[in-house]
Amino acid sequence: MQPGKRFKLKTSTVATEILDGHSVSAALPAGAKLEVVSGENDGNSRIEVLYEGRVFRMFAIDLNERGIEIY
Repeated sequence: MQPGKRFKLKTSTVATEILDGHSVSAALPAGAKLEVVSGENDGNSRIEVLYEGRVFRMFAIDLNERGIEIY
């Protein structure tokens, strides 16, 4: 998935964040605006997205199915 692309979530989606060396799960809310930081666009790949100044990891397929691209 191309860095810089922006999406708005249609439904709440689970993502993970690395805090103090630990992976912490978080639910990103419906309506959240995300920007792709890095990652591949295949269903099994995890991508990194920026949300409210924090970097989260999620599956590319989750973003494709639960988000809409915004410009």
